[in-house]
Amino acid sequence: MRLFAAVVAACSLFVSNPLKADTSFASSEQEITKATLVSEHSAITPGQPLHVGVLLEPREGWHTYWENPGDAGMASDLAWALPQGFTASKIDWPAPHRVMEGPLVTFSYTGNIFLPATINVPATLDSNSNHTLRVLATWLVCKDICIPESAQVEITLPVANGPVTPTPAAPLFIQHRANAVTPLATTASYSTRNTEIDLFITLSALGSNSIRSATFFPRESDIINYTAPSSFKLDGESLNITMGLKDKAPTKELSGILTITALSGQDKHFDVRLTPAVSKIGATGAVTRDSSTNNNSGSLLVYIGLAIMGGLILNLMPCVLPVLSLKALAIAKKAGESPAAVRKLGLAYTAGVLYSFAVIALLLIALRNSGEAIGWGYQMQSPAFVGFLIYLLFFVGLNLSGLFEMPVLFGNTSMRANDATASGSFFTGVLATAVATPCTAPFMASAVGAALTMPTLHALLIFESLGLGLALPFLLISFFPSMLKMLPKPGAWMEGLKQFLAFPMYASVIWLLWVLTLQTSAGGMAIALSGMLCIVVIIWLRSCFNRESRVSTVIALLSYALVFASTLFALERIETARMMPASHMSNGPEEVAYSKEKLAALRSAGKPVFVDATAAWCITCQVNAKVAIHTDRTMQLFRDKGITLMIADWTRRNPDITELLSSFGYKGVPLYIYYPPRNAQPVILPQLLSEDIIGNVINK
Repeated sequence: MRLFAAVVAACSLFVSNPLKADTSFASSEQEITKATLVSEHSAITPGQPLHVGVLLEPREGWHTYWENPGDAGMASDLAWALPQGFTASKIDWPAPHRVMEGPLVTFSYTGNIFLPATINVPATLDSNSNHTLRVLATWLVCKDICIPESAQVEITLPVANGPVTPTPAAPLFIQHRANAVTPLATTASYSTRNTEIDLFITLSALGSNSIRSATFFPRESDIINYTAPSSFKLDGESLNITMGLKDKAPTKELSGILTITALSGQDKHFDVRLTPAVSKIGATGAVTRDSSTNNNSGSLLVYIGLAIMGGLILNLMPCVLPVLSLKALAIAKKAGESPAAVRKLGLAYTAGVLYSFAVIALLLIALRNSGEAIGWGYQMQSPAFVGFLIYLLFFVGLNLSGLFEMPVLFGNTSMRANDATASGSFFTGVLATAVATPCTAPFMASAVGAALTMPTLHALLIFESLGLGLALPFLLISFFPSMLKMLPKPGAWMEGLKQFLAFPMYASVIWLLWVLTLQTSAGGMAIALSGMLCIVVIIWLRSCFNRESRVSTVIALLSYALVFASTLFALERIETARMMPASHMSNGPEEVAYSKEKLAALRSAGKPVFVDATAAWCITCQVNAKVAIHTDRTMQLFRDKGITLMIADWTRRNPDITELLSSFGYKGVPLYIYYPPRNAQPVILPQLLSEDIIGNVINK
């Protein structure tokens, strides 16, 4: 099939009349190279992607270059001039070849090279219109000498009135797809030692373990020593490639194209992203090697297990525990009733949790696919979302105090988190998920980090496993009646407990107001408090009139909606405060704010650094800061060892800190990294810290 496509493509390029008669073809003859702009189809379909490409045909013996040309050369470039509403993707680069040019190594293409791109077409176009696509192509063509060339070519295509037909250039696109670079299904990793770098790629992701050769083409131009010898070996379930390093070792994610040749001679090309294979410290303080990215222990089932464990531990987090007390209260109300009624509550609560985690997962996946740098707790970086949580917990607190019932339009029912009803249980599951977002439990980081690098279905499965872990305790209680005996019998004490549970809600509101102040200065707190005052006034006014009136219900709902919309709109647009580090409000001489440049300078000087990636809304971060990091013992250890404490404050969105987290395979905080002196490999510490754990790591 590939041979047939290649033959057809060659014929279509050298038989000039059909192409020149087609409006989807335009070419420009340069001194050495002929540049041709072609379209796969003869017309534009509104709302559907249009596949186009530039074919460069240099004279025999001349070559052009890949996006990373290697030790010399210049990458080809396409600069598009498109009609309004049209946009173009980046070049879909084919895999290059490694070529020795004297003492240098280049990544290039000998002979003809096809550079395709995808044009995104607006959904609304005049069916009788024509549209012209222009592109300025620039490239460097070399043989004994190098000549920079450029050409501006254009094609005019009509808007389709029916099915579109392929053009004579369509085989070029077929051939390109047959040899396309496909994204690697899982993440890979790398580690450095002296002047070498080792790449680890899981064989199962490559779909083959019979490999004749393996070549990695890095996109980063300042990491790999291209002229140094490279080698590969199959180590169990991993493909290991060893290459030479340039002057400095990488500290962030690497990417490139991996070309493997099977024993049969068939080539496969993969788009690979590699994260640092760093050392991790277990809970006992023992140093272990992170191999989750280069063996099958990092499989989907393992991450599902980690997610369930993380969800279970979330139940014990201080930001979740008060809400879950409401669920225990609701189940206690049903303790004397039929098992079926109790099971109904457990299933409704689980449905609320799973529904909420699905919404969060799909949002994060959509943002990831659009190019956003995101992670767990991403929404807490928005003042509007923090404001939403403030009002949500404030409403729940007022409800528990008996001052507020959430009205439902055109009815006299109420939906309350502590209701012993299916709707109340579902709402409790939604609420538990919402207040769990500031928390990161042990085992969560690996699972969430892996999920946000996996295909959509796998990522969704991991997030739902996290939700299942959160819902599991109450689900088990509801399905095993014998466990209900552990709960006290319903009685008058329940009303007192319900009112008491309002106070943790109010305490959470105070904490979130503090977070909001760090994000937006005192102005954000003033806006939020003003909205809360309006809510109390609305509740009071409603109590002065007929609370059961349908008109009263509608007016109350509209008033709450107006308060919500206006205050959250104002919070999202208020100027960001100049925040001090979230975990330590009084900077000492050994503490600095995180920056890539500062970290690189300290590392280049061989100085030890302890990076605390934290956020004001992260409960785990704040506890670790108080009990393990900002203590007299740890601070004295840092001073004695000359360690710089670097605070990476993620309270507000910060792409540099997001990049730092991603480079270590994390998608949320906390993250604690110790960089030993003399540029030794960094070490990741556990998410639950103690002074002894920090001391053991540093002293080793």
